[in-house]
Amino acid sequence: MAFLCAACGEIQSFPLPDGKYSLPTKCPVPVCRGRSFTALRSSPLTVTMDWQSIKIQELMSDDQREAGRIPRTIECELVHDLVDSCVPGDTVTITGIVKVSNAEEGSRNKNDKCMFLLYIEANSISNSKGQKTKSSEDGCKHGMLMEFSLKDLYAIQEIQAEENLFKLIVNSLCPVIFGHEAACNVAPRGVYVCGNTTTTSGLTVTLSKDSSSGDFALEAGALVLGDQGICGIDEFDKMGNQHQALLEAMEQQSISLAKAGVVCSLPARTSIIAAANPVGGHYNKAKTVSENLKMGSALLSRFDLVFILLDTPNEHHDHLLSEHVIAIRAGKQRTISSATVARMNSQDSNTSVLEVVSEKPLSERLKVVPGETIDPIPHQLLRKYIGYARQYVYPRLSTEAARVLQDFYLELRKQSQRLNSSPITTRQLESLIRLTEARARLELREEATKEDAEDIVEIMKYSMLGTYSDEFGNLDFERSQHGSGMSNRSTAKRFISALNNVAERTYNNIFQFHQLRQIAKELNIQVADFENFIGSLNDQGYLLKKGPKVYQLQTM
Repeated sequence: MAFLCAACGEIQSFPLPDGKYSLPTKCPVPVCRGRSFTALRSSPLTVTMDWQSIKIQELMSDDQREAGRIPRTIECELVHDLVDSCVPGDTVTITGIVKVSNAEEGSRNKNDKCMFLLYIEANSISNSKGQKTKSSEDGCKHGMLMEFSLKDLYAIQEIQAEENLFKLIVNSLCPVIFGHEAACNVAPRGVYVCGNTTTTSGLTVTLSKDSSSGDFALEAGALVLGDQGICGIDEFDKMGNQHQALLEAMEQQSISLAKAGVVCSLPARTSIIAAANPVGGHYNKAKTVSENLKMGSALLSRFDLVFILLDTPNEHHDHLLSEHVIAIRAGKQRTISSATVARMNSQDSNTSVLEVVSEKPLSERLKVVPGETIDPIPHQLLRKYIGYARQYVYPRLSTEAARVLQDFYLELRKQSQRLNSSPITTRQLESLIRLTEARARLELREEATKEDAEDIVEIMKYSMLGTYSDEFGNLDFERSQHGSGMSNRSTAKRFISALNNVAERTYNNIFQFHQLRQIAKELNIQVADFENFIGSLNDQGYLLKKGPKVYQLQTM
């Protein structure tokens, strides 16, 4: 860096090792005794370079994780062309030199503080996922890109030429999963969190203060780390108040922050896959999905597909499942005998108005036929294939596909309006369009065909069968999947109306439990569990529990 002597005006070039700023001690002119110098940042003698500081965290092996220690982190300095070679969430391998820096806080403080801090001066960085951030001439970033070698492109072409590509990819995702071929996904980027140990800051963004510079720094949470990838959330029902942090990310695909004078918006283009357990450990089909999970309508309505996976005892299915698990543990390939397939196809199927009218439904086409051996695609190659599809393929809806989706949406709206209920909104139509485009992108096609739309309609119907089916297996569109009322809302309204009449007549809105049961008996209200019926009205705010077997009417 160039420095100007305040006494004689001599300009000298002074080296700054490791980028640490320091002033010269004397002037190079022998007769000058000047000790005051001014830095010249725009001088030709001043050399600048790109510089970036990142924090890396080690990937722990299984034996280290079992030992109970936390992952270690260390700061790394990137210079020149290594800058912007990775983004938060990438898996990288760094080669460099370990150096020490003085910790001013430790040298000034007499307490037990470190006087030196370790950091790595990186010489090379290898991104295991091959993702880089591409910048255009105007400087705006276009997101993460994957690099493909000629060998990768030939392999992708071979996969795309497979006859039944959808079936091959479904059976290559998770070979240890059996029986639920309609619920699978994978992505080049993925983050897993557990709901009962996750905070709002851990999901979104944490604002921390840098100890060296004193500036505020943003630390990415799970949704930001999973940008353009998958975020898996387990124990979704045990998250408490953290659900509100997901609303903006799932709707706007971004996370806004306004804290300590820092106002920004971070991209969170993340697909969320969540798994939740019903309240009490048992799914009650007499209740809606929202009642079973104790979850708000604003959050549930943002999910495109909701699958209810019930563990129903079935001798044939249990036999198939046990064979599959034993074969996986033995390291065998996934093969199914003809007798097994015959037993599988002989199982009873759900029959309803949502049954797909086709010669061979999607669920049957995804299953393995007799004598067929599935050769799954290796995970690394499958990651490359999906990354290529998401990066270069942007299909458009054909006229026939749009007509299929529109007819299905209008039919759902017609049925829901006829039953004096409206669980179907434009979000369902947007979900159908997104899923149809993804179905075409899976096979690297530039146009979504009518067959793609029919497959997505079948998947949507499969998810709605569990959502809108009551305890008797009948379809009930009054059961809003993201509603918070009882399944039979007319019964609840009739009961509350009778309570209002009694309260106005007696000038008393306090009811004992036996009084509520007597009023329900007079109205000839037939419910499977009357205590659950009253508890649901209490959850909705119609009744307020004042004590043991004592309730207060809140609608007066």
